[in-house]
Amino acid sequence: PMYFPLAEGTPEHIILVASEEVFAKNALGMCPSWSEKKMCTEVLKAAVETVEKMDAKLMSGTPLSDDENAFYDAVGGATSITTKSDCLKKLMQQQVEKGSLTRHEIDRLLAQVCEKIDSFDEDIDAALRKSQEKKASKLNTQKEKAEARKKMLEGHAAVLPHKLKHEPQILKLKKMLKPLLKLEASSKGRLLSVKETKQLTEMEEMQEQIEELEEASRGWFEDDENFRIRLEASRKRISTAVGGSAGKGSSSAGKKKAAPRSSASGAPTWVTPGGLASRQAARGKKATKKNSRSNGGSAFSAMMMDSDSDSD
Repeated sequence: PMYFPLAEGTPEHIILVASEEVFAKNALGMCPSWSEKKMCTEVLKAAVETVEKMDAKLMSGTPLSDDENAFYDAVGGATSITTKSDCLKKLMQQQVEKGSLTRHEIDRLLAQVCEKIDSFDEDIDAALRKSQEKKASKLNTQKEKAEARKKMLEGHAAVLPHKLKHEPQILKLKKMLKPLLKLEASSKGRLLSVKETKQLTEMEEMQEQIEELEEASRGWFEDDENFRIRLEASRKRISTAVGGSAGKGSSSAGKKKAAPRSSASGAPTWVTPGGLASRQAARGKKATKKNSRSNGGSAFSAMMMDSDSDSD
């Protein structure tokens, strides 16, 4: 179920309060990869389950709390949420058929379909042992569809993960860092001039800004593993462009791993819709201090709200 109250301006809040038309118009930009669309459908599924529980509560004569009422009125009901989920599922299917999948996504889908085929084999054998020919025939038809899907996936060539949103800015900062890292390496064991001390302070600020730009490039519904893959690919491209030494001599921007999204219990929040909201809310607070963190989310949020106004 969802957790209340939903923080205004978070991805969860925006997708749930947006009209079906606005959601459909912005779905591709909001969730460019198959994995992000998949994660978004999980959030929508949790919202549907929450609304259905509220419906059951009302049917039993139990009043909703103020937060529950606010959520119920804002999301437009289970039918509206389901329509949004169906929109994403259609886009996901198109993406699979076109082969617009990363290596990680293809491997994930192949593992799923192979597991289904194995399960069909077991069910078919069990049906035949019980002389349930009709059931076995139906299962064989389903197995053939799964095998066709497996063949299709195996025939796809993996696409590269999409670039980080702020990669151009990160590249610019990495180029500026290069001479400063050389200065840091040459300064060990000697006193620094006032100018050098100032330069090394600026270097630390740049490294912190790079980390912030990397995290701000994380997709709204992107899990840790897929973001790590994109981040590593980005760092490799940037390292090549800068000359392969931008990350050396520093224990910060060049080598730090992507910070996982974690909840108080230690579980990754991308598997817990409520955790996603708290993570995004925390990111939103920090964004008020660093403009570089807020541009992407606020711009998309504004686009969603403007589109919603146009559709009225």
